[in-house]
Amino acid sequence: AAATAQRDPQTYRVCSSAASAAVANIMAGYFVGATTAPSAPLRTSPPREGVNRAAASPAQGPRKKQTFNPNYQQNNPYLGNVLKRLAANDLAAVSTLLDDLEVKGHLSRNVLHSCIRLCAKTNNHHAAIWCAERMRQSGIKLTTVTINSVIDACAKTGDLNQATAWWQVMEHEGIQPNRISYNTMLKACAHARDAKKAEWWIHHMISSGLRPCLISYSTMIDAWSKTGNLAKAEAWFQKMEEAGQQPDAVIYNSLIHACAKAGKPVKAEQLLQRMCEQGIKADEKTYNSVINACAKGGAIQKAEYWFRHMDGAGCRVDEITVGAVMNASAKVGDVDRVEYYMQEMPRRGLRPNVVCYNTVLHACAQIGDHIRALKWFNALKSAGLYPNKISYNSLIDTFMKVGDLDSAECWLRTMVNSGVHVDTITYFTLARDFQHINEHCASQEASRWAFALIIKTYAAEGNMKALGYWLTEMSREGLTLSAEQIGNCMRVSSPVVQGMLMPHWRASVVDYPDQHCSHLGQSEGSDDWSDSYAPTPPQYLEMASYHEVGQDEQDAPVDGDQFGKCLSPASTEDELSVPSLMNLVKEAGDRVYVNVNVEQSQLVDGPCEEDHYLVDGKWAYQRISV
Repeated sequence: AAATAQRDPQTYRVCSSAASAAVANIMAGYFVGATTAPSAPLRTSPPREGVNRAAASPAQGPRKKQTFNPNYQQNNPYLGNVLKRLAANDLAAVSTLLDDLEVKGHLSRNVLHSCIRLCAKTNNHHAAIWCAERMRQSGIKLTTVTINSVIDACAKTGDLNQATAWWQVMEHEGIQPNRISYNTMLKACAHARDAKKAEWWIHHMISSGLRPCLISYSTMIDAWSKTGNLAKAEAWFQKMEEAGQQPDAVIYNSLIHACAKAGKPVKAEQLLQRMCEQGIKADEKTYNSVINACAKGGAIQKAEYWFRHMDGAGCRVDEITVGAVMNASAKVGDVDRVEYYMQEMPRRGLRPNVVCYNTVLHACAQIGDHIRALKWFNALKSAGLYPNKISYNSLIDTFMKVGDLDSAECWLRTMVNSGVHVDTITYFTLARDFQHINEHCASQEASRWAFALIIKTYAAEGNMKALGYWLTEMSREGLTLSAEQIGNCMRVSSPVVQGMLMPHWRASVVDYPDQHCSHLGQSEGSDDWSDSYAPTPPQYLEMASYHEVGQDEQDAPVDGDQFGKCLSPASTEDELSVPSLMNLVKEAGDRVYVNVNVEQSQLVDGPCEEDHYLVDGKWAYQRISV
């Protein structure tokens, strides 16, 4: 084949494919009856016209037809077990099998290439990288096919960093990239939604002397379509036509998908019409994108028209199609129309998924119909489906729009307790609806209320990681909660969470002295509220040597010095009124007993009941129980 490559390229291609097929037959046992080496030499010239290649030879008799064996992996003693363990992601067993193959001399590049391709098909790029590293450790030289397969595995998972790293490995090893290498990098950028990086790679491809093909242009259009940039997608569509490439259904679908993201139903319909004029058949994905574009653009009648047209064109209507039509009606709050399509799905043999139920919940939220929202939320759970963030956000939005803040808070707790984390959509929904309910409320105050509700929910659950995240987000927005809001959070939280909230509480006392410390006087000679007495959070009572009093130590007083240090940085001899102290201790979540020195004249002015304390002379030990 090498000798005839220059004289006859056609002969070279035939002989090369024949040699590859023979090696595959011998090594992998891919065909039944071809597991041994052929007795006759390989044909070194292309078949002549009119010659039946399956005809019988007088000496050999009729040629036995080779049939494909679907269970070739199990019949292959070398490759089958390796691929089976690799599919189960058992890399330890794969390593043992590969070691055994290496000892026996059966570990080859083809075996490891098959492993890498399997990892790419199963979207396991970590295992693909492991196989490539194992190839290098075994002394098998990497090729362009090896690197392309690893990059393809990384591209399917959207790991652009690893794909770029293995491109650098290819350059370091002196391996020349081909058009497939560049197209695979474009694919990785498209999956990672980094269209600007994809443009850099295609320009790098052109500068290296390779012309983009139809796949290259299709990937570029898809990359910009995923980001919703219709202008860029159309620009690359025009470049493709200028290069003489004819678009196919995949390219049109990507462009119509960009129209759907941009909410341009007219442009989507024009592309569909142009697609039909060129003789390209529209499929389910095409119609779904057009219907979705009409839904986002508010063209409900157009969406239903294309739904009926799709039904008449013989295309299969699936859950995505019905969901797109429902979304068009949900955006305008037409709950009756959305419910009609929900009832239409079982008649078509379709089972509503979570997206369909969320569309109904969104329609109910648009008009604040909490009764029907609860009905469909319960129907979602009865169908064996699990609510997600969109489900809970729509339900919270529904109750917020009717002014039922208690129910909204209850469903927020249910959301967190169900393992569904609060996201930015939840935060913006709470802040927006709270400002809508309170017309004279500023946006900053509404945001503070939303943060306080979310922080209180996670404080009650004891989720320190989520609590820290939302506290950081609040600080990033330049907001601080009031002492009352922090106190509400601490009231429902554990001592560990209370300690985490303490710095924010102290900051709130400084920020809101008039609101929360008006009943306390400033320290003499000080203008800073941080130097004066302030309400003490309950967890600092615990950190100051308070404890549950047993039957044998009820009369034993607590160390007043340590307790005083927690109340204020000032001297422990300063006075603290009973009403102030009672209000502080009432915020504690546990049953605590605290002994403090109280002046008799202050007891008369306090709102406390007489049986809450005992007075013995001018000074008395005061036991406060909560």
